[in-house]
Amino acid sequence: MSDSTTLIRVLTFAGFLATVYGVRTLIGWQRRRARAASVPQRHVLDVPELPGKLPSWATTERLATTQEYIRQMRSLPWGQAKTDAATSLQHFEQGILITDKAEGEFDKLGGAIREFLQCSPALAWTGAAYVMRRLSYVSGDNYVPNGLQEATGYTTLAIKADSRQVEAWFMRVRMLA
Repeated sequence: MSDSTTLIRVLTFAGFLATVYGVRTLIGWQRRRARAASVPQRHVLDVPELPGKLPSWATTERLATTQEYIRQMRSLPWGQAKTDAATSLQHFEQGILITDKAEGEFDKLGGAIREFLQCSPALAWTGAAYVMRRLSYVSGDNYVPNGLQEATGYTTLAIKADSRQVEAWFMRVRMLA
């Protein structure tokens, strides 16, 4: 055999190996993709589901009261105000102050809600989460689960409204911590 025939055979064999390797890689990639598609994907902004068994302090009465707060909060026009960033931030900060001072006095939360309703969409939804978290508070580290779930959903809406809004991300972390 001549050198050119040997070279052709070597190159043919190398081409064959490269083809086999490429096909195996493609099949493996398709299998991994199919497996990944069959696994339900959770998004970072998904709202966690409620636990199957609720804590003993999450009484039917507390759940019902919180559900009524949720109904009332959902009926409000969150994120519809057209304000500039500076004014919106002032309303947001005022709403936070009012909410913090309203500890144990839920009737004072109306003022905070009015402030949050005057905010840009991201800050309004973040404020809604802050109020809902307060309405869900029981004691210590205990919160009514359906209220926290709703507040977490509000942070999702805030981040979707403006993913650059730092306050929304901080509130999100507080909800999930």
